[in-house]
Amino acid sequence: MPYGSAGKGPFSLIGKAAGFVVGELERFAGLRVLTSVSEFFGAAAGAADAISARFHKTEALLRSPSVHFILVTTAEEDRLREARDLIGRMKDEGLRLSAIVLNRFIDERTFNALMTAPRKVPGHMREIAALRAAAASELARDGRLAALISFFEEYDAYHRGAVERAVRFARELPKSVKLAIAPDIEFGVRDLNALARVGATLIDAPDGRKFLENAAVAFAPPAACITITGQYGREDGQDRAIGSICWGRLATQFPDGRQGEPQWSAKRSL
Repeated sequence: MPYGSAGKGPFSLIGKAAGFVVGELERFAGLRVLTSVSEFFGAAAGAADAISARFHKTEALLRSPSVHFILVTTAEEDRLREARDLIGRMKDEGLRLSAIVLNRFIDERTFNALMTAPRKVPGHMREIAALRAAAASELARDGRLAALISFFEEYDAYHRGAVERAVRFARELPKSVKLAIAPDIEFGVRDLNALARVGATLIDAPDGRKFLENAAVAFAPPAACITITGQYGREDGQDRAIGSICWGRLATQFPDGRQGEPQWSAKRSL
């Protein structure tokens, strides 16, 4: 029979028990059905060598120096964790990761504000921070107002959290991997105009690492400062403020026009 000849085909691997099953199937289904099945698997076995050769060629192409990969992810914690794992596996497999795109990172309004004024909190987020204090007298009487303010505060916290997660992720990346940032398009990518906006953002945007570091500075907690007073550089014996040491967004600052330099210093802490 075709399915038992010369040890070829899928039925060459069956034992006595399986042979019994095949015999019963032949008895009920007919010889022609099993012959057709055998011919199908025989043809597939004949094509296996060609398929295997193509797989080897594809594998070699993927590892070629001329082939580079771009990874697209979002700033959600689980997505960044998956991206880290994938980066590690690609490195182990010898696949060249050229760039990463953080897609739908933050909304367009916040993104554009951080592009226009790096290292500064966007104006609408400063307003959110002041809402609760401004409406303190009304909150107890109007539950809807409290819920609305909470919604805006959650919006603020979401964007700050996204920046924090993305900054940690960017600092772990190999320097050879480029990073690009794409905002969440307000109305989605529904037409060619929206797609063109995404393309322009990716092409014209500054380095993703620099953008994130500036955003981290903008969203950092306010600085705490100590003012230093003394008679440095004065001849009248009067104390004056000669400088300040700050922890937070600000670096150590000293007034201009002094005679010489003081013998102490402080480091910036971001």
